[in-house]
Amino acid sequence: MRVALVSYYYPEYTLCLAHALRAQGESVLLVAPSYNLHALRDMLQPEVETLVFPGRRLRDPLNAFEVRKIVSAIHAWQADVVHVQQGHLWFNLFGLPWLNDPPLVTTVHDVTSHAGDGYARRTPQWVWDIAFRRAKRLIVHGQVLGTHLAKRHAIPADRIHVIPHGEFSIYSRWAYPTYAAEDIVLFFGRIWPYKGLKYLIEAEPIIAAQVPSVKIVIAGEGESLAPYEQMMAHRERFEIHNDYIPIEEVAGLFQRAAIVALPYIEASQSGVIPIAYAFGKPVVATHVGSIPDLVEDGETGYLVPPRDAPKLAQAITSLLKDGALRQRMGECARRKAFTHLSWDTIATKTREVYGAATIA
Repeated sequence: MRVALVSYYYPEYTLCLAHALRAQGESVLLVAPSYNLHALRDMLQPEVETLVFPGRRLRDPLNAFEVRKIVSAIHAWQADVVHVQQGHLWFNLFGLPWLNDPPLVTTVHDVTSHAGDGYARRTPQWVWDIAFRRAKRLIVHGQVLGTHLAKRHAIPADRIHVIPHGEFSIYSRWAYPTYAAEDIVLFFGRIWPYKGLKYLIEAEPIIAAQVPSVKIVIAGEGESLAPYEQMMAHRERFEIHNDYIPIEEVAGLFQRAAIVALPYIEASQSGVIPIAYAFGKPVVATHVGSIPDLVEDGETGYLVPPRDAPKLAQAITSLLKDGALRQRMGECARRKAFTHLSWDTIATKTREVYGAATIA
């Protein structure tokens, strides 16, 4: 089968999927903007064909002409299926109307935009929805997301397939052999209100009362951290990297961490958990969205209620104080990464979706 993978976002995810599909015998055309693949170019296997375009600012009207060229190239390549990752404002408006054949598969990473997510909200929800409604088959990363998607768009359940988010050992290429875990709690990723960072900050004094050596590392870009810094009871216990984290620096952050915290107040799924698992790190996350599909409470980490700083602190403290428990959970997390979340498993399930799309 000839698969055109179109991805304006999620570069690591799409690259891993492309390689896994190719390893299982599919022909793959990876369609992505240059800014998306820049840091990954030397990792791209030559067997995966690429269509790399410049990529423009979202408001640039030349995007429309660029999209039409992409559509023409996909048709000329004679794709059997087009697989879009979430979609894109210009591609949805000016590309999808001319892609009635071959069939469309859409991976829905977020059914709706999250609270305060300034990047996603630059595209109106009805534009995101185009890629959802036009798809012959849809992939989501959790049961809750599938239910939400089906209800919101009145989509038959048999058109929606649940496939977990794949592991991210791709970052281990930049791992440091001498790095060892410290008493660090890592909060990683874009910083928006729905990520619940304030509750981790509120939990810090409770944690520090029992683990004085604790340090909380906050790494990611998004909204201003100034209001959060004003909440910090002990600023010296926080290490802040409020910027885009280059791909080559991700491994070091996870290697240093003892625990990865996801205190989200709402969520769809998370690409942070597959990174943590690949590095053998247990997570403490909240029971929201499809997070429980990835986190086995008491096995790969702990699940706590959202907006509950004391319970978040209790879970983190119990892991920081018990190295044996932390190691056991980390080993469970790593096993899950390379079995249930392996890209070979993801590709096998994705190919089944392609088969269903082409005969529907």
